[in-house]
Amino acid sequence: MELITHILVILLLVVSILAIGKLWVVLNGVQRTVVEFGPTRKKLDATLQQAAALLKDLDELTREEIKPMLVKARAALTSLEVTTRAAAETTAGLRNLIGAGESDSRGAVVAKLAVAAGARIAMNAAAGLAKAAVQRLLRGRRPAPQEPPARRRRRISR
Repeated sequence: MELITHILVILLLVVSILAIGKLWVVLNGVQRTVVEFGPTRKKLDATLQQAAALLKDLDELTREEIKPMLVKARAALTSLEVTTRAAAETTAGLRNLIGAGESDSRGAVVAKLAVAAGARIAMNAAAGLAKAAVQRLLRGRRPAPQEPPARRRRRISR
C-alpha cells in the first residue's frame, strides 16, 4: 500500500509540474498579447482624436458655410416665389381685361398680344431671378479681388 501511495504522490507531482508548465506558457502568451496591444491602443487613440477633429471641422463648416448658404437660398427662393406670384396676378388681370374687351375684335387681338408679351416678360424675369439665385448659391463666397499684374516699363535703347 505504501508503494501505491508513493506512486500516486509521484504521479500527482508530475501532473502538477505539467500543469504549472502549461500555466507558464499561457501566461507568457497573455504577456505577449498585452505588449502587442500597446501600439494598437496608441493607434486607436490617434484615430479617435483624428475623428474628433474631423467632426469639429465638419460642425464648424456646417455653421459657417452651409447654414448661411441655405439662408441665402431660402431668401432667393422666396423672392422668386413673390415674383412668380406677381407675374401670375398680372397675367390673370390681363386675361380679365381680354374677357371684358372681346366684343371689339381689334381690342381683343391687341389684348391677347399684350397678355402674351406680359407673360413672356414675366417668365423671362422669373427665369432670370432663378438663374441669379442659383449662381449666387453656387458661387458661395466671392474670392478676393486680384490685383492686375504690374506693367513692365520698356527700356529705350540709345
